[in-house]
Amino acid sequence: MIESIIVPTNVEQVQTAKNPALKVTYLDKGKDYSKMIFDQGLWNIFAKNLPVKIFTEKQGNFWNVVKAESVVDKVELRDTTPVSRVATDKITASNEMTKSDWADKDRITRKSIERQKSLELATNLCIADKITLNQVGEWAKKFESYLEGEDMKPQRSRLAEEAQALGGVYIEEEND
Repeated sequence: MIESIIVPTNVEQVQTAKNPALKVTYLDKGKDYSKMIFDQGLWNIFAKNLPVKIFTEKQGNFWNVVKAESVVDKVELRDTTPVSRVATDKITASNEMTKSDWADKDRITRKSIERQKSLELATNLCIADKITLNQVGEWAKKFESYLEGEDMKPQRSRLAEEAQALGGVYIEEEND
């Protein structure tokens, strides 16, 4: 018996040559697949956009669904498409953003830019053969924490540590 989790993109009742069936269409690795469910006792488990764990068993030349169970509460959906069982007519959207919404949006945008820049800087160190490819993530995190203000060591000691980490030497200049 093979078990897998599917998220139906379409569910429709059809009539085959011999029996009625539930045709369940779902995506797997970007390709549409269909399963015919002949056991009418399982039909109420399948709904568009709701994840279902199916158990298939080889019977003759076909893999048939012999058992199914809803896993709505156990699986986090990546797609935010409204589920067909939810009445959406009472839901209203508001396009107005509050000050708090704008602050959150700005914070998220700033964080995204900091992460992108940190990764770019770490990648540039790797391209310049100052760090290895395996160190890029570690250095990106260092740059990110510096941009966030978490790593605010005095300039000399920070530069000395970074120079030493890169195999160089930091020479302090004396100011008169």
